[in-house]
Amino acid sequence: MLGNSRFTGIRWKMLLPGLGALAVLFVLMEALWVPWQVATTQTEIQEEQHLRLRYLSLALIEPLLSEDLGQLHSTLDSVLVSDGGWHWLELRDANDQRLFPLGKEPALQDSEVVVSHAIEHDGRHYGVLILRYDASIELAAADAPVVRQKRTPSVHFAARAIET
Repeated sequence: MLGNSRFTGIRWKMLLPGLGALAVLFVLMEALWVPWQVATTQTEIQEEQHLRLRYLSLALIEPLLSEDLGQLHSTLDSVLVSDGGWHWLELRDANDQRLFPLGKEPALQDSEVVVSHAIEHDGRHYGVLILRYDASIELAAADAPVVRQKRTPSVHFAARAIET
């Protein structure tokens, strides 16, 4: 009764090689391409965060030079609030003293990535910015593993009103 089986007809004999090729392609994509794409996206996100810290450090030069801690805290508070993926933003001066924030540092979570950037101006070191952000939130926002276009990094700064 082998000839009466549903899977021995010409239709199945023509369809099985194509289904097998699709299965092999799917396995290769899941095993090779998806992990590579996720790693590439993580690298892009980390580079973007580093670039945002660089832009932020440029905005902090003037308050650091004038030792205006109020402006430093205002700027850093507004930047930290504006980005939901940023969990911790720390500013240390050239003597490695923490200037921001004033509270206790929370424990590092598994999904957090740490990025730092030195604050330098005219060849002189003024401090370092240390950022901890949630990589899973950033990956979800990037729609990984789908290839995405590069986003222009943006940093929002607080403006202090000058009363006369």
